[in-house]
Amino acid sequence: MFKFIFKIFLSVLFYTNFLPLESESTEKYCKKAINHSFNKLKLEIPKSRQPPIKAIQVRDLNNDNRSEIIIKRDSYGGGNCCPQEIEIIYFNSRCNPKRYTLNDFDGVWNGWEDVKFKKTQDGLIIEAVNKGEGFGYRKLDVEIVEYIFDGESISLFSKRDKKELEAVTEIRTLNLDIDHPYGKPIQLTYDLNNDEKKEIILCNYWDRWGRFSGCVIKSKSGDFEIKLGISPKRLGVLNQKKNGWNLIVIDHDAKFFFNPKTKIYEKL
Repeated sequence: MFKFIFKIFLSVLFYTNFLPLESESTEKYCKKAINHSFNKLKLEIPKSRQPPIKAIQVRDLNNDNRSEIIIKRDSYGGGNCCPQEIEIIYFNSRCNPKRYTLNDFDGVWNGWEDVKFKKTQDGLIIEAVNKGEGFGYRKLDVEIVEYIFDGESISLFSKRDKKELEAVTEIRTLNLDIDHPYGKPIQLTYDLNNDEKKEIILCNYWDRWGRFSGCVIKSKSGDFEIKLGISPKRLGVLNQKKNGWNLIVIDHDAKFFFNPKTKIYEKL
């Protein structure tokens, strides 16, 4: 009986004294490993055809007390021609660094600034939206991409197309003639305020990005003009109403309502 109690005493002594030291030692080792990887990145010379690093941040994304290093690269040397490339260096339970490029985030234009994080039982969901953009690119091409990170590894979790809200009537740059002249307005008519008089929605075409620009709503009598301040690829009228006016939808699902106080359409 005495030997049994003595063994329990030794076990308690070990767990209360030695393991905290081991944990503290591991934490220090992790910090050194993270700092080493961070300093190494700052001195990194891009490989042939590899975009230069634009920004580096150290953040504990999943709150496991082991920070990750997130990297943003300027595709093709910068400018607004192309989306940025993003990478992550994470450290597993042994504090060994693992580098991962999120290749399926191929249309995330602002890099990590556009990425969202959501905790789940299985790990951290890393979500971003790919947007198809480019010179004259008219297709409304938006894809939601998710990765999952469990602290030990990162893998692609899901990919799905963004759904559109159904409109009563709409205009799209995709439906314009391929040689639609710049500056020629596109017109959509609809009775937005239920006064039995159709309003006119006018937009110009912006060929640089394949989008509408300078969109306004006018009355046929010329009594009013509402500037919308938007540059969508799709503009539609929804069946839903607020303040007696139909809501309008921009691209997939961005709703705008008429505010009678400001007399403009504002985002809902």
